[in-house]
Amino acid sequence: MDENRMSVYLEILEMAILNIRSLCAENNMTSCDHEASHVHNIPSFVRVYDPRRERYYWEVERVSYMEYGDPERVRCFGRLWAKLVSEEKGSGVIGFSIIRGDGSQTTTARR
Repeated sequence: MDENRMSVYLEILEMAILNIRSLCAENNMTSCDHEASHVHNIPSFVRVYDPRRERYYWEVERVSYMEYGDPERVRCFGRLWAKLVSEEKGSGVIGFSIIRGDGSQTTTARR
């Protein structure tokens, strides 16, 4: 994984940790769980790159977060997901959706 891509994943992880801290202060444990479930596997595929784990993040954990996470927080992550789309050369991630800043969804495919 190249450094730009790794940096974006670290931004996603940082944002989620800050969200968890804020949600804990509000005693919103359900949303804390959504945040943690969204990002808990990122360190495993950033540390030792594994395209299958990255694909699992994109197809399962990220999609679940998009469905169950707070819509405003999902939109914030959309900016970072869009960065990953532009960085995805050689990642093995094919055909995934991103959330635009306005909350609409688009699907991207790489050949």
